[in-house]
Amino acid sequence: MSAAEKRSGPGRRGRLVRVLGLGLLAACAGPSEGGSSQGSGTSSKPRQSGLSYERLKEGVQLQQQGRHLDAVSAFESALSADLENGLAYLHLAESQVLLDEPPAVILAGLEKAVGLLPDNPRAHHHYAEALAQSGELQVAARHWRRALELRPDVAEARLGLAQVLEASKDLEGARTQLEAAATLDPGNVVIHVRLANVLEQLSNYRDAGDHAREAAQLSGASAPLYRRAADLFEKAEDRAEAQRLRAAADRIDPPPKQRKLRELREARAKGPSGKRRKR
Repeated sequence: MSAAEKRSGPGRRGRLVRVLGLGLLAACAGPSEGGSSQGSGTSSKPRQSGLSYERLKEGVQLQQQGRHLDAVSAFESALSADLENGLAYLHLAESQVLLDEPPAVILAGLEKAVGLLPDNPRAHHHYAEALAQSGELQVAARHWRRALELRPDVAEARLGLAQVLEASKDLEGARTQLEAAATLDPGNVVIHVRLANVLEQLSNYRDAGDHAREAAQLSGASAPLYRRAADLFEKAEDRAEAQRLRAAADRIDPPPKQRKLRELREARAKGPSGKRRKR
């Protein structure tokens, strides 16, 4: 975050709320081929679509540079020129999340984005995230399902939907979504951890252990994940694999007694001078 972004204060937040408030008064319309609405709207202010697009493009460039406060200003300008620019609402909300703006403000903007961009999977996914954060899990699930209807290869949407299904005790449904997500994004540690948790609840300890082990290997050096995998293989009655995984965990993070012995061995090897002795 730039120094300018750190100076964000109540005045900025007030302007954000005002812009979103005006946007919610505009009529909802379908998206154009470019993704933003071209409907007639009900606002008395003439739409300046060309200017709005230019300001949106500028904001996206700033967003990609990590200059989110400046990006917000550009997106605000885009909405001042055209209150029906759905992509401006979407990008604005994405920057607001990173600036820790109030959840209600972000949710209102994403609601507008979804209304203007009903066929945009990213809009539905981010709206579902905001809804889930506010506790509206079932409404969030509907929007995650819609995102996946539009684009089945969004692993993050499957992960989010699995969260709702697991919370509602639909463990098989959660498993289906997480397995699909793992296929789409096999290097995602969180997906493997979540899948291990669900499979354990289904008493499928061996597959749960496989995913916990995969998460441990992907993380590189996580003793807790290796020990988690070891516990699952113990439940699956594969004691040899459990022992191997615990040994891997102990090499990363030795138990207190072994850690003390290692420190003593290293100190002895260095000698009184603190330099390692030659062999």
